[in-house]
Amino acid sequence: MKSYLPVNLHQFEIIDEGKKYLKIYHPQVYGRLEALGSIDRDQLGTINLQEYLKNAVIEEMSEEHDVIFQGQFVAPKVEKVVAVDSPKCAQCQATISEGKFCKAHAWIEKEPVTESIPESDLSLKFKQADTVRQASEFDSEVQMKNFTKEITDLTNETLAYLKKEELDSPKIKSIKEASDKKAFEVTASAIAGKGPITITFLVKHAEGKFEFPLTEDLNKNIEQAIPETTKVFEQAQKEAFQKMQEVDEGVNLLEQQTEAALRPVKKEASLSKQSEGTNTPRVVDYQSVLKLSKEVFPSSLEVGDVVYIEGTYYRLANKTENQLSQGKDDASYWVFHLVPPLLSEGIKPVYEVRNY
Repeated sequence: MKSYLPVNLHQFEIIDEGKKYLKIYHPQVYGRLEALGSIDRDQLGTINLQEYLKNAVIEEMSEEHDVIFQGQFVAPKVEKVVAVDSPKCAQCQATISEGKFCKAHAWIEKEPVTESIPESDLSLKFKQADTVRQASEFDSEVQMKNFTKEITDLTNETLAYLKKEELDSPKIKSIKEASDKKAFEVTASAIAGKGPITITFLVKHAEGKFEFPLTEDLNKNIEQAIPETTKVFEQAQKEAFQKMQEVDEGVNLLEQQTEAALRPVKKEASLSKQSEGTNTPRVVDYQSVLKLSKEVFPSSLEVGDVVYIEGTYYRLANKTENQLSQGKDDASYWVFHLVPPLLSEGIKPVYEVRNY
């Protein structure tokens, strides 16, 4: 179950680091530790800033939280700051908080410790097998370290590549190695001109070098990408529509159950007297609902009027059911609903029908 996240509309911060895109911060969403999005400085005065900032929060936090916006929106002032370079890993140049190496290359600082194998009375056959096993494990460890280094290098070079292509706040979502081991499939998110997007592209790998897509190919990929905010709204609309359908189904089921519970036992009406002509009323449904020829009643009878039929009160409910003509209230039979005896006390009928 998602938790609620209150966000004050008057606490947004926009930071200018001298780049094309300005960074968006909020003390209730990461604070100053990480930007929750960015905005093109050229679009700052041409868009609905309040909706843009709200969408940035929803995109970043909606997977884990139900965002609740509070207070009156106040447009934040752009604050200019000087970007300070963070320390880099000595091996791959990744940003780190302290030390010389990132986590992926921390093993470089540690010298491998080898334990001496004591002599025993094992036969030469077992000693040879153990030697082969150790060699295999060592080779696997080297391959894993090399692969980890490739992924780390690819991550850093991809981030630099996306920033060079003027995509702000890039993040790597996944990296998959192709079956031929000659390329990687990279999925990344970033801020483009039309908002937050997710793109997937191939990076070729040969002789320790990475070959990224050309600018025009990347731009085509960006143009085809659907903004994440659009995806969020479409999903929200879909869920709302599904909930509305569930509510409608529940209401229909409740109406059916209520009607079944209140409906009198079905009883075929028997008429004590049959007469010819159109002035003879005809019972065609349950006792709780009567359909009677309109010729029995005066044309001035209105929907809602109560009539007295053979000792029972009925209320006129419908004068147009199954009407074929274009005239007003011109159905051949009018529909009457039973007035429960407990509610009929003191009612004065507009019209009475006896001995039909």
